[in-house]
Amino acid sequence: MAEQKTIPSLYGLRAISVLLVIVYHLQNARNPVSFPSFIEPAYFGHFGVNTFFVISGFLITSLLMQESEQNGKVSISRFYTRRILRIFPAYYFLLLIYFFLQLAGLIHLNRSDWFFSLTLLKQFNNPGGITAHLWTISAEEIFYLFFPLLFTWLYPRNKSLLNYLLIFVVLAVVPACRMLIHNFFPTYPFNVFVRGDALAIGCLLALNYDKVKTISRSYKTVFMSLLLMELSYLVLTETSAPGAAQILTGSAGWSLPDNLAIAILLVISIEQRTTLWFRFLNSKVLVFIGTISYSIYLWQQIFTSQLELGIFNQLPYSLIFLFLASVLSYRLIERPFLDMRKRFK
Repeated sequence: MAEQKTIPSLYGLRAISVLLVIVYHLQNARNPVSFPSFIEPAYFGHFGVNTFFVISGFLITSLLMQESEQNGKVSISRFYTRRILRIFPAYYFLLLIYFFLQLAGLIHLNRSDWFFSLTLLKQFNNPGGITAHLWTISAEEIFYLFFPLLFTWLYPRNKSLLNYLLIFVVLAVVPACRMLIHNFFPTYPFNVFVRGDALAIGCLLALNYDKVKTISRSYKTVFMSLLLMELSYLVLTETSAPGAAQILTGSAGWSLPDNLAIAILLVISIEQRTTLWFRFLNSKVLVFIGTISYSIYLWQQIFTSQLELGIFNQLPYSLIFLFLASVLSYRLIERPFLDMRKRFK
């Protein structure tokens, strides 16, 4: 699986993830959309974000394993160069457009917004607004900064220890961070310290993929995944006063059961290649949306905002403008740098 140029179904899963985020944000848009409460687990935006996180951990670890096994080592400098070319151009292009919009008087970001956005530290100061979603990019950058170093140090020497450390992160480090943040820093709780278990579970899945991929042969795993998600929603639904279970395992949509369900879903989506689900995920429409999903994620916040931007953030026109902005961002900014990135493989 790691030797394939493109892992099946990942683009489709990214597409569904970003669509979940958009639908979630439409509830708080300028002309909000209401959905029946009984289908809330199906469109919970945090589940979409954590799906991105699990996929990121899985994909980065798979690529690091592939490079290590093919070349005998991992080039950290090349890895960082590839990540910069992947993440930075579209990210800072968005902020450049924000700058011009602010000059035109259409939006306003204060100095704090600009500082924490420009420095990719948004996860540590996030009062909301049109830069609120950038916390996820900030969280992933912390992961990209440190995990490759840990991987290159341990993977060639002691793969078991790397596994145990990641399990320790999932079961002890992240829950401890949630508890500390809840008790001493009860501010915006979306950062790598409370959501890093999703990234770690993705890493664990990649490291042990050959051992766990057999679970995809049984349709019981589909029901197991759905059951984990439903239990998470019923037991861990967010309230104004989170209980011990929420503090330790996370809330509905981004809990440990949700992350395990995402990991199971990921294996099923890759391995069950004769199903309608597989064909759906790998359809041209889903693959295209997944291809531009990073740009969609970057741009969706302003088009689903409550700002007075005329038809640009008024449904249904806002979705059209979001699609156009995302396609232009991908074709003019992302793709040229993705082509450049190929030189550093």
